Amino acid sequence: MKYISPMRHILIIFFLTLVGIVLFISCNRQEEREAYELLTRWDALLETQPEIISDSLKTIAPNSLSQKNRAYYQLLKTISDDKTYFEFKSDSLIKKTVDYYKLHEPSGNNYIRALIYQGIVRTRMGITDSTVYEPLKIADKIFQHQRNPDPRIGYILYYFLGNTHYSNNNLSLASKYFNETLKNAKLKNDTTHIFDTYLAIYWNEMTQSNYNKGEKYLDTLSSFFEILPDKKLFILNAQSIYFETKGNYHNALELAKKQLSLTYEQGNIESISNLYFTISDKYNSLNKLDSAMYYGQMAINNIKDTTSKQNYLYYTNIANIAEKQQNFALASSYRQIAFEIYESSVRDRLDTQIMELEKKYDLSEAENIALKSRQSALLIAIIALLLTISITILFMLNWRNRRTVRLKLMKLEHKSETKAMEATILAEEANKRNWLIQLYGYISNRLTSLQ
Repeated sequence: MKYISPMRHILIIFFLTLVGIVLFISCNRQEEREAYELLTRWDALLETQPEIISDSLKTIAPNSLSQKNRAYYQLLKTISDDKTYFEFKSDSLIKKTVDYYKLHEPSGNNYIRALIYQGIVRTRMGITDSTVYEPLKIADKIFQHQRNPDPRIGYILYYFLGNTHYSNNNLSLASKYFNETLKNAKLKNDTTHIFDTYLAIYWNEMTQSNYNKGEKYLDTLSSFFEILPDKKLFILNAQSIYFETKGNYHNALELAKKQLSLTYEQGNIESISNLYFTISDKYNSLNKLDSAMYYGQMAINNIKDTTSKQNYLYYTNIANIAEKQQNFALASSYRQIAFEIYESSVRDRLDTQIMELEKKYDLSEAENIALKSRQSALLIAIIALLLTISITILFMLNWRNRRTVRLKLMKLEHKSETKAMEATILAEEANKRNWLIQLYGYISNRLTSLQ
């Protein structure tokens, strides 16, 4: 049997272990690469098939993914949840995603997307303060500094910025961002997004009473009527509102009826009550009270959400029509119901506002505690620094004093040694003199004897 030295045996084991580690790392990297490619394919389909991608994401255990792939997964999940009308209760998931990309890809597209959807999620949660706007501005700044910005990202970024300003009645800023949205929609050549942007611009102009500009954009929207069948309801509604603002209630009424018919054809009856109310209001404007009463009652009969805040408008509408018909008993009855619904909705809104204020108060308290903690920590750090400096100075002074004393002692020792040496030398010289004197006396005596 061939003898193998212990050193060679150790080298063989080390080599095999190294090979195993390399193979393990290679397998892990291959798995990470395959997972990333899968997520990328899903990302490409997310806009057109959000429901399918949402279901697909559920088949993955995020804890099994690498940190990079997990952040990507979280981003896709947030986007798919938004597109499938998920009710967000928290923004913790998208916040983790933003934190990861801020650290690892601070100028990348996924960081911009994460910031955009952080704003969207907070809006969907009902938050209306600056925490919605801040991530969007950061995303805008990064997007503007990119060499080749992606128009798909530019579209969603500027559309949401415009919509945020529109919701807060900052209509001039909304117009600016909607125009940027339109540029990006045209760059990506997406017909649906081009239409949605023109529709947003139309409503922004109509809200500002810019009816001439509104008419121009309405003509553009009408040109999509046959191109985008699923947008017909939006076009009919825009046309109806435009004619109503011009005082042409007959055309507005006919267009509203077309909306009602098309809604039944498409099977989308969630908003049917609002359409009946709209038709009733237009009949009321034309002073056709019987038809107004009929459609007003249909609006109440088709209420789907009994907790909706706008339900009181339906009952108020019937009460107003009944008053015109001199039916005061019916008017009083419906007005009482309208008042009760309105009172309930106000109470709910007040409760919500109180809860929001309590949350803000709790947040302020937490911020104050955190601020005090930071101030205390800063004060302790300053005191510790001053103590450290003081101790260092005292130590240096002490060391310097000890060094000075040591030098003095060394000098004294040196002087003592010098004096001792001098005394020794003097003694030796004295002994030599005595010896010489004795020698001289002896020699003198010898000479005397010789003489």
